[in-house]
Amino acid sequence: VRVMSAVRIMKTVRLFRVASKLQTLRMIEESLDMYTSNTTTAIVRIVLMFLFVLWLGHIVCCIFYTIGRWGISDTSVTWLNIDVDNPSREYMNMQDPYLYATSFHWAVAQISLGSIDIDATNTPERILSVLLMLCGLVFNGTLVSSFSAILVGLEMEAREQTRKTSILSRFLRENEVSLQFSV
Repeated sequence: VRVMSAVRIMKTVRLFRVASKLQTLRMIEESLDMYTSNTTTAIVRIVLMFLFVLWLGHIVCCIFYTIGRWGISDTSVTWLNIDVDNPSREYMNMQDPYLYATSFHWAVAQISLGSIDIDATNTPERILSVLLMLCGLVFNGTLVSSFSAILVGLEMEAREQTRKTSILSRFLRENEVSLQFSV
């Protein structure tokens, strides 16, 4: 019972850490909006989205690796038991960096609805794969629409700036304001 409450406390602490990081990101975004140009803010938002995708890929990668490593399987096989390129070499026998890269590749492929040569070999892996594909549909749509919204916002701002410059130029020309005063 004490172990379970310790685990719950640790999970709660982790949740607060994530929440505080999200709050920090919001404060950074608000500061960017106040003190930088919209173009800089857009670039930072795109970079943050990319970093979020990497972070999400890392989390999914760790889950997939854990399922394989702990041997959570109803078929007595996990993705780590699959042959890499010949029957004498399983993923299980590979170095950790290669396993991480492979897990990360699998995770990104699942999130982005891509393809990879590693298939689910048991029910937990298959459930994770299906859930990630469903989430990937929503995630990709959201990501594309966010990028589009940022780019459309920049385009609208550029058009507005061009319109204002045109109005100012016309005003200066119609009122015969000298170039010396207009600069």
